[in-house]
Amino acid sequence: MPRELQSIQLGCNSRYKDNGMHQLHVGEDYQFGVEEKALHFCEAISGRQIASWHAYQPRRDWNHKAVFWQVKENGFFLSWDNSSWVRKSIWQTE
Repeated sequence: MPRELQSIQLGCNSRYKDNGMHQLHVGEDYQFGVEEKALHFCEAISGRQIASWHAYQPRRDWNHKAVFWQVKENGFFLSWDNSSWVRKSIWQTE
């Protein structure tokens, strides 16, 4: 998470499991396990900015050992190898 952002409140869930909300600060990681056949979604809040995205989509992610997400000031980026990143969602203002 870049220094320009305040800490974020992050919640990642599926219809089967509620992982609760977590406060993350710059440089911190958050990990959670998934049910491989279930869609998992995340919601984030930082100050007046909010975002939501599909963190794990079975059709997109099933054949990857890990799914990485990076939070930046200009959005949320997906990687399967932790080095090549593609923006999948952006921040919205309340």
